Amino acid sequence: MHAKETDERIGVIMAEDDEGLRRLLGDYLEGESDMHLMGAHGDGIELIEALGSQSPDVLLLDVVMPRLDGIGVLERLRERGETPPPSILVLSAFGQEKITRRAGQLGADYFLLKPFDLEVLGRRIREAARGDAGSCSGMGRSAASLGEGANPYQVVTEVIRSVGIPPNIRGYRYLRSAVLRAVEDLGVMEAVTKELYPAVAEEFRTTPTRVERAIRHAIESACNRGHARAMSEGLGFAPDATKGKPTNSEFIALVADRIRMARHRSP
Repeated sequence: MHAKETDERIGVIMAEDDEGLRRLLGDYLEGESDMHLMGAHGDGIELIEALGSQSPDVLLLDVVMPRLDGIGVLERLRERGETPPPSILVLSAFGQEKITRRAGQLGADYFLLKPFDLEVLGRRIREAARGDAGSCSGMGRSAASLGEGANPYQVVTEVIRSVGIPPNIRGYRYLRSAVLRAVEDLGVMEAVTKELYPAVAEEFRTTPTRVERAIRHAIESACNRGHARAMSEGLGFAPDATKGKPTNSEFIALVADRIRMARHRSP
């Protein structure tokens, strides 16, 4: 049974190789009145076994672990097709883009480099569980941080959240992939139906039609939660007079273009 059916607190389960850090994180989570630590495990195999009977809201996942590492856990979860999957925060002492890119492709929602502030972790957990990404005012800060050494997955994730896209829906991950592809090559926006949707569909082993529908649902969800005006102000789009929200292509292109411009301005 999912934690939220019986408990209003955020259900968190973690897998962390370092015993000292595992205890520290456990003490912190148990000390937060709106969180519930459902389990703390030392390796990926223990975690996978626990997830067979538990459905947390948020998963804290170490990358380097014995028996089965964090990437292996993400691969197992993807194979199992968890619906809905938990929001996943990857914790690592290593910031290589190859690792974060792979984690993002496999469904990780956020990447935190060790050491990190516990209060920052708490905020990320709450954002991941509730989908309360805040207003578009965060978009500029996130995009502006995309300098030479910044991780693009993390920046795009922050930007998407800052405009109110809830992270617990399937379109969130499809949208992130689409924006990342447009950041690297804005030309794909000239062939959204023929190239962009099929590429995202292949990455997530689904169909272009489902990708298109899920992204549309993600944008509509943000607008229905009161973020339409914030999107308009933050992204600078001119909303349709009758619908009041951007199209898929408009949203993807505007977010990607803002990030590209911010990256090119960064020293």
